[in-house]
Amino acid sequence: MALFDLASKIEGKPLYRYLSERYGDGQPDDSVFVYAAGGYYAPGKALTDLQDEMRGFLDLGYDVVKMKIGGADLAEDLRRIEAVIDVLDGDGSRLAVDVNGRFDLNTALEYGRAIEPYGLFWYEEIGDPLDYHLNATVAEHYTGPIATGENLFSFQDARNLIRYGGLRPDRDTIQVDPALSYGLVEYLRIQDMLRQHGWSSRRCIPHGGHQFSLHIAAALKLGGNESYPGEFQPTGGFADDAVVEKSRVGLTDTPASASRARPPSTRCCASCTADRPPTADAPATGRAPRTRPARRPLPDRRHRPTPNGPARSCTPAPPRRCRASWAPPRSARASSRARRRVQSPLNGVGVPP
Repeated sequence: MALFDLASKIEGKPLYRYLSERYGDGQPDDSVFVYAAGGYYAPGKALTDLQDEMRGFLDLGYDVVKMKIGGADLAEDLRRIEAVIDVLDGDGSRLAVDVNGRFDLNTALEYGRAIEPYGLFWYEEIGDPLDYHLNATVAEHYTGPIATGENLFSFQDARNLIRYGGLRPDRDTIQVDPALSYGLVEYLRIQDMLRQHGWSSRRCIPHGGHQFSLHIAAALKLGGNESYPGEFQPTGGFADDAVVEKSRVGLTDTPASASRARPPSTRCCASCTADRPPTADAPATGRAPRTRPARRPLPDRRHRPTPNGPARSCTPAPPRRCRASWAPPRSARASSRARRRVQSPLNGVGVPP
């Protein structure tokens, strides 16, 4: 992926245009659907804290949000889901839930029956990513959208998911991440396979929430891209001048993936540098100058203290020879050869004692 990024920079083009001209139709999307992922479990995190987190996503311009489930019992998770839906004006279709592959089949079906009335955006990564039978069974009983694939990395994995995972091309989403798996070339093979099986590229929304996937989504006309506001910094997120409106983010004309549009002091360290006065060493970034700790002086081994008095001067020891150049004295080598001659039963000289 870095080589594609470098090539687009050399040509002076944004990465999404460079990729679209070579692997797409030359007419990339100028904006991409994005949703805000969060809703993690944390000690002492109350329902009001979860609601405030989701309100923060809405204030950033996201209409669709995602939260974790499966880390508590079903009753508690249902309370968490309902609390977030209240923030979304009662619209469950704006909320996706993510299990992170935690459920066995019985638990997956139980949760599916409980959350189906909410009409959620999708039910994500329900069980083990390679348990295609589990996924297919849930798809038979759960009528809502399912999303999975972020932990599949190869063409063969994705093909097996399509063959045996029971996914439905009219509603389900494939989340293979081209940057975190086997790269763009493998992802293009996956896209060809999906077309042969009747899938639209719009049913692919890569996992990850980083700029590579954002540009690939625009170039190949995918269904969108994940976003992690405030998480996985400084590599996560989009360019600092990117604006999210109604869960869509526009792309810039900055060459490459626009990752270089981020200033040296990224958002993740803004809180720790905001109150730090600028210095002569770092007037632009607000960072404190880096100083190397003083090295502890080595003791002078030529003047060692003696057990019975003050230090006395002594002559430094001669340098030790390395083992590679070391050889035993001539007399030792001769005696060793003599022992081998006497003890070897193959040389006809003597018999072992």
